[in-house]
Amino acid sequence: MSSWQFHERAQEEVYRKLKARERPQAVVGAGWGFLDHFFIFLFSLGFFARVDLRPKRVKRVMVPTLLMILTYEVKQLLEISSMNQLEEHLFRDVALLKIIGFAARQIQEGFCQRGKGKRRGPMHRDTLADFLSRFSAKEVDFILEEAVRVLVKHRLVRGKTYILDATDLPTTKRYKGCGVKKVVKKVGSQEGEPVEVVEYVYGYKLLVLMEARHKLVVAARVVQINQHEKNFMQELVREAQQRTGGG
Repeated sequence: MSSWQFHERAQEEVYRKLKARERPQAVVGAGWGFLDHFFIFLFSLGFFARVDLRPKRVKRVMVPTLLMILTYEVKQLLEISSMNQLEEHLFRDVALLKIIGFAARQIQEGFCQRGKGKRRGPMHRDTLADFLSRFSAKEVDFILEEAVRVLVKHRLVRGKTYILDATDLPTTKRYKGCGVKKVVKKVGSQEGEPVEVVEYVYGYKLLVLMEARHKLVVAARVVQINQHEKNFMQELVREAQQRTGGG
């Protein structure tokens, strides 16, 4: 017996029942109404054909790379903060998964028998995290470069003013290749006097160069948290100029 449930968008009927103080059978809310038009826009640009890249470290592909990338992009657009929340906030939404590109059978049965009964949706949340971790820094930068070239081709990046922004990405010291910086903080003592406390923060720093008007990222780099952004400014500007055709 099929476990599918079919819902109909009937706003007028919902309004009538609420006005009459009747309880509707089901009301399902979703804040992703913009996504179908957004995806159509990206497809019309040829965006997805340019970024359909399989990481070299992935030997066997069960879920197509493009579906993986789109799933992660939707996670970010919906501001889902953790991979652990995917099954609750994304994988249960059949309509949204179909917009991403998953077929009905894939949503219900998945792509293989592994993890059957332990997952909700087309894949286990760890599958997406593991796949993304296999992209090298060079491959991620290639995807960004191709995306920028698509936007430039269609004259969607035309600004002459750019902003360099830096964001710390704190981790523990166990993360491979992370940096460490000393942070001095002032805290109140038992006597009420401010006392300086030294803390060591491990992690990375995300540097992005973006077009000021529309906040479109044209170049990016992940460095150690203790490195200053000024040391990478010229390198990022040169990359941006090559990608946008700027002088």
